[in-house]
Amino acid sequence: MPRKPILCLDFDGVIHGYQSGWQGAAIIPDPPVPGAIEFLHAAVERFRVAIYSSRSGEPGGIDAMRGWLTMFVLAAIDDRREAEHVLGLIEWPTAKPSAFVTIDDLALTFDGRWPGLDELAAFQPWTKRERYAPAATAPSELERLREEVAYWRRDLEARLWSLTARYRGLRAEGREDEAALLAIDLRGALASYSDAKGSEWHERCDACGEFVLPGEPRAGDDEISGHARCLGDVRHEAPAEPEPADNLDVRAADSRAALNEPIPNKPARPRGADQIFAERRRVYVYRLPDNLTRGYCFDGGHAIEFWNVDWFDVPVSVDRSDFIRSIKEKRYYRANARFLVLGDPPELTFVIDPRSAAGPRKGE
Repeated sequence: MPRKPILCLDFDGVIHGYQSGWQGAAIIPDPPVPGAIEFLHAAVERFRVAIYSSRSGEPGGIDAMRGWLTMFVLAAIDDRREAEHVLGLIEWPTAKPSAFVTIDDLALTFDGRWPGLDELAAFQPWTKRERYAPAATAPSELERLREEVAYWRRDLEARLWSLTARYRGLRAEGREDEAALLAIDLRGALASYSDAKGSEWHERCDACGEFVLPGEPRAGDDEISGHARCLGDVRHEAPAEPEPADNLDVRAADSRAALNEPIPNKPARPRGADQIFAERRRVYVYRLPDNLTRGYCFDGGHAIEFWNVDWFDVPVSVDRSDFIRSIKEKRYYRANARFLVLGDPPELTFVIDPRSAAGPRKGE
């Protein structure tokens, strides 16, 4: 049986939408290019599909690409065995393979005629050309968020990923009802999933509480880790009786609210949290399975995602790269502009900024 010819695909701008630009080899924040998953589904039956990118030679790059693609393939293909079959046929080389054809958004087809230097200098990938620029009447960020939530109606994890990835780009200023609107969208996304495999997620997910984080705790406050409860005045707005499990509880009022139930085994507040939180006034928090709390606070339009490392069953290392790798392997790692990791003991508390050690950017 003759071997299939190799089809080499670039990742960013071909499979991954790449709207957010380069944020690090292991940070992949955007959804797929429209039609990319369907193309891969068909292509693997005819070609040897190899995905090769500038990420391929960077630490964590291939793992991040493979994990990202797995989520979206599982979301797009109803038959899990078929989805795993497709994923198993995709190759991830660390060197560019000898392909019969390559698809890349940053390349020209050479036909024996050399292009002019001015033509080369003016080259732009398809995502930056004028005809692809957003129209003046483009939908709002919140409308785009709703559209993406509606799109991911198959796999719950992918839908939650899409929801939070889009929401992280919304600005807090001038949108006082963001938390409530997000909870409504999330509730709608989960509604059709309650009887399916992910019902445990549906029953144990609260979206979302909102917190105010002043620079210093006030007298009488609880000892707080900085992400599970409000550091200022806490006003409970819990219903008189428990709500049904499938009714996601929204607790948001003005700029102060708190989760009704305390987080078990809450660690001591890490050193340096006061300074870190002093300028971040709004935080949106989800409670997910196993009491994992994921939160976002806004900083100049970007969202900082944070968690507590004690809630991950992974070895914690002072070495940042090892720690980040262990987080990614547990699939709790999510891409954002910056990450705030609260450690216990306090010596493990640090702020990670991937942009400070991002390596070569795409196209450089």
